[in-house]
Amino acid sequence: MELSSWYTILGVAIIVIAVIERFVIYKVLVGSNRWLPEKASRLANLSSGITLLAGVAILIGNAVLSKH
Repeated sequence: MELSSWYTILGVAIIVIAVIERFVIYKVLVGSNRWLPEKASRLANLSSGITLLAGVAILIGNAVLSKH
């Protein structure tokens, strides 16, 4: 398998993890902790965005620093 296809698979996996994380955090905050939906949505989006940014930074860093 080509190296670029691995980066594509990992990129899609990062996006899927961030989306799932967003919905799980929202459901837990609204359901269990009784947060207001607006406040829970803001926190869920923030944490998902941080996860997405960290994943993309790691993926790009690996692509730049790895020896091909």
